Amino acid sequence: MAAATPPPAHAADVPAEACPPTTYPDFGTTTITSIQFTSPNGLYGIGDSIGISVTASASYGVNYDHEFGHSRIKLETGDQDRFATYDRLSDNVAYYTYTVMANDTSEDLDYHSRNALFWNIVSHAAFTYVVSDSEDKEINCRLPSPGASGSLAQSGAIVVDGIVPRVESVTVSHPGLGYTLGDSIEFTVAFGETVVYSGDAPVLQLNLGGGKFRNASYAGGNNTNEFTFAYQVKGGDDAADVEYNGPDALTTAGSLTDLAGNTAVLTLPESGSLGRSGPVPIITGPTIVSVSSTTPNGTYGIGSPIDVRVTFTMDVVVDETGGTPSIALDTGAASEAGRHAKYDAAASTTPRTLVFVYTVAEGDDTADLDYTNDTALSAGGGTIRGTDSSIDAVLALPAPGAPGSLGDSKDIGIDGAPPLALRVLSPDPDGTYGTGRIIDVTVHFDEPVYMSGSGGGAPALALATTPPRNA
Repeated sequence: MAAATPPPAHAADVPAEACPPTTYPDFGTTTITSIQFTSPNGLYGIGDSIGISVTASASYGVNYDHEFGHSRIKLETGDQDRFATYDRLSDNVAYYTYTVMANDTSEDLDYHSRNALFWNIVSHAAFTYVVSDSEDKEINCRLPSPGASGSLAQSGAIVVDGIVPRVESVTVSHPGLGYTLGDSIEFTVAFGETVVYSGDAPVLQLNLGGGKFRNASYAGGNNTNEFTFAYQVKGGDDAADVEYNGPDALTTAGSLTDLAGNTAVLTLPESGSLGRSGPVPIITGPTIVSVSSTTPNGTYGIGSPIDVRVTFTMDVVVDETGGTPSIALDTGAASEAGRHAKYDAAASTTPRTLVFVYTVAEGDDTADLDYTNDTALSAGGGTIRGTDSSIDAVLALPAPGAPGSLGDSKDIGIDGAPPLALRVLSPDPDGTYGTGRIIDVTVHFDEPVYMSGSGGGAPALALATTPPRNA
């Protein structure tokens, strides 16, 4: 018998063809012969659909009832039972669909009880809910006991997981211990169940305080309930207590789901949970902020002193017991050996700034003085440390020419090449000149030259005359 057409919203509006004819064979002995899943075995998450078929010993009809609606099957799905709803009928087989909802759970899905099948199935007329055939013989719609042979659970292995994975805790390795430059700090984010990420890896943002934020990178744990993140301490990362940056600190541009495909909620416990087992301090020591000079912009020649000032993030102290710090300079000389600005303790009167002095030497030639590279500052066997710690300062300089570098902050040129006389000429015509005659002599150099000084008199040019004379 074919399925009757469901009526409109009101039973009074049911068209005549929705009601079956009045003459039917005796279905008093009609029973359920099987109930089984039509979906494959497996794990199903929120929004997934699971098909169920119910087969009877004879063909039958499924009627719509205004009060109770279509036939349905009550399922055991955890704290709140759900229903598989009627889809269609094919001869003696009715098909139902259950859609997994949030918080549904079952390790082996089954119906609720032997009376879980709410029929509204009739043999000859549209009765309400409990129906009978023409002889008032009730149709037998009782099911095998849940879990027993012939039950829905015995027909397959369907696992329902409607539980959204959530973060339960965030912990840090070795809480209470201090970290310093180059150390790796590991964080563990624990979920309530196994989670899997795909696409871009998740990131945990850290808050070091003072407006300093860093990202801890994903380090492992995919397909487990614990994801680990690692951050390597860099210069300037000093913090009294590292924390993640609030409930939204865990992010991902990819996807993070449980095995059933439920999207994980990434909200973290309120910040401060890391410190519950002890603070997580970072002490890195001083780092360099900038390099400059108090020497005015301009070009300087051989013997001119030029100071180079290096400013740190915190007060520093220099110990020259093992040697003197210096900065290797790019002076343009054919050989840079010995072109170092030396630390000047007497001039270093500001706790956060060290002063180095370089004296221009012959052969130096550059239009914009800078150091050789970002490792040009050397302790030279001595030490440069923070005054409030025993940790060495980070001596990495801003890259030459970059913001904060000497070349960027100043325009100091050096010229350590003495002027070279190229030729000596006279504008006077060739000939023989007698006593008292004046002969002009011009000396041409390879660059402009200037005469200075007050005690040596004017320069003189020795002439090859007899006796010797000077121009």
